[in-house]
Amino acid sequence: MKREKIFRLFGIVFLVLPALTPDTAPAFDYVTSRCLNGDCRPPLRAVPAMPKPAKGASYNDPTFHTEVVRVTDKDSDGIAALWKGSTALDPGLLVPEYSRSDPENADGTRLIITQGEGALFLYDAQTLQFIKGLTSLAGGPIPENFPKNLEPRWDAADADIFYYVYKMGLYKFNIRTDAITLIRDFSTEFPEGSWITTDMEGEPSRDTRYWAFSVRRGNPHYDHFAIFTYDLRENRIIGRMQQDENWPDCTPYGRYCRMNTITVSPHGDRVVVEWNWQKNGNHSTWAYNLDFSQPVALGNDGHSDIALTADNRQVHVIKDDSHDVIAMLDINTGARTNLVNLPLAGNPDEWGRGDYHISGNAYAKPGWVVVSTFGTTSQYWHYYQVFLLELKENPRIWQIAQTHGLFPEGGGQHYWAETQATINRQGTRIYWRSNWGNTAGDVDTYRALPPPTWWQDLGGMESSIDTPESTAIVPPLEPLLLTEKKK
Repeated sequence: MKREKIFRLFGIVFLVLPALTPDTAPAFDYVTSRCLNGDCRPPLRAVPAMPKPAKGASYNDPTFHTEVVRVTDKDSDGIAALWKGSTALDPGLLVPEYSRSDPENADGTRLIITQGEGALFLYDAQTLQFIKGLTSLAGGPIPENFPKNLEPRWDAADADIFYYVYKMGLYKFNIRTDAITLIRDFSTEFPEGSWITTDMEGEPSRDTRYWAFSVRRGNPHYDHFAIFTYDLRENRIIGRMQQDENWPDCTPYGRYCRMNTITVSPHGDRVVVEWNWQKNGNHSTWAYNLDFSQPVALGNDGHSDIALTADNRQVHVIKDDSHDVIAMLDINTGARTNLVNLPLAGNPDEWGRGDYHISGNAYAKPGWVVVSTFGTTSQYWHYYQVFLLELKENPRIWQIAQTHGLFPEGGGQHYWAETQATINRQGTRIYWRSNWGNTAGDVDTYRALPPPTWWQDLGGMESSIDTPESTAIVPPLEPLLLTEKKK
């Protein structure tokens, strides 16, 4: 293959894909650029004024050429009518849960959209039609009695199953039969606990066999006092860490560190815990074996996710708040590679006005992560964008779409105005949320459809990771029907 040519003009680095024959030349116009020693400065491109598209309407991003479609609309989906005037939830907030979780099921036919941290809604991922609300998982219809922070996670192989947490239980839900199965109640092992959680941002292993949770007390402190790992297939706890035993010391910020996120690596062999900043070396993130042995420090970070490199290494991709850089760290060795120097470096006025989210879900197309941005007054090359970032030294950036979001200077939506893009496990669809420039308006989900051959066109190799098999529970547990659940 011919080598890539790189041109530098006025401090801007352009990447020109190699000249290919008509039979092999990509039909899509990839807007890519190369970072050299962290310096990556694509040209600043104006955001064109566009009317908010209708539900189901698609358009080609006029700057980056990717096909984009609006997924949700509270009125045409019929969700607004379910609220019956209640103000307990906002029916105009219909978004993927977070950048680190895949909203699609195993075969890409169904999609979970959340009402922020509340109700869950099932959509057809092909037609984008609203199917039904999933709000009786903890009893009761919208909006009288809705569960919050259920952290839904699809099974890796069974397209009809997703898992969720409620109080001290781990459950699974069948979207065809509406049957609820209590997999395990962890209150026996942790009688002080009020609920288990990953704090919304954690993931199981790629095959959904291995999980990790934090245990929290109830009122008045709601503190995390234990973390543990769990083998779903064998229905057993693997390892645990107690606050009074080997919990990290955050003195002088508070005797015990507050757990921010706990997640299992894609291969299922490591667990990554993001703590508050610690006195000892100022390391906030650590990777462990599943029994919490062999800790490896991964430094301090802001938003992050675990991803696979092209050679199948597991890396923690972070937005380093201390150094204004996106970097990746090997979760087995701690080896660090800086990828992109962020343009807000050295500009203290930008703090709190914008940020970056990272999604490393595309396990079938390793070597890339999705990065999404938002801000207020910043006018940088990545202003309100979604782009793919290559996981290697001197990486390429492929700009996907402009989000047409708007983050308020003060008041308004704030958190829900963040973009928070996520890519599915197959690397074929990218979802994000946007208020389409109206900080008082609805926040809907939008989806980009990259070319089916994008990974091969940009030099990807076939993944050597096997397709996950269904995670079986031994012994099998009896389903708990909705009518039984309400007793």
